[in-house]
Amino acid sequence: MDKAQIYQSFLNEMTNVYNDAVKAAEDAHATATHTESTAENKYDTFGLESAYLAHGQSQRVLQYQSDLLSLNNLNLPNLDASSSIIQGALVVIEDQNQVEKIVLLGPVAGGLTVSIEGKNISMVSISSPLGQKLLGSFEGDSIAVAIGSDLKVYDIVAVS
Repeated sequence: MDKAQIYQSFLNEMTNVYNDAVKAAEDAHATATHTESTAENKYDTFGLESAYLAHGQSQRVLQYQSDLLSLNNLNLPNLDASSSIIQGALVVIEDQNQVEKIVLLGPVAGGLTVSIEGKNISMVSISSPLGQKLLGSFEGDSIAVAIGSDLKVYDIVAVS
């Protein structure tokens, strides 16, 4: 599986998320500033609620813009079985039920998923519990991650 192709797919997906957020912010701003949003009495809060929504959507756009910039600056290191896992690593992990997951370790956008060649690949942020456990580990290691009250154990199957 080509890591550069996977990375480009994540960039495309993050760009789509950003563009959707920009559209939502523009729509919220248009609603908040529309003449029909003016309060007709002291109990009419539509305009105020619209303004709060527009502000929240604008904050979301700024966060996605920052995430997109971080993702654009992600270095994709060439790693092998003897390499320590670092940011930019593509890692295959397997849980106790022998279910494989493919993850790209990135600075942001944890939870973003793309599908390539029929396989789902997830972005795992280095600040997440799984990301923190993966950092510094090696192919062949086992890691344990607390997810809520559950403890998930993963074997690191491959690193690239």
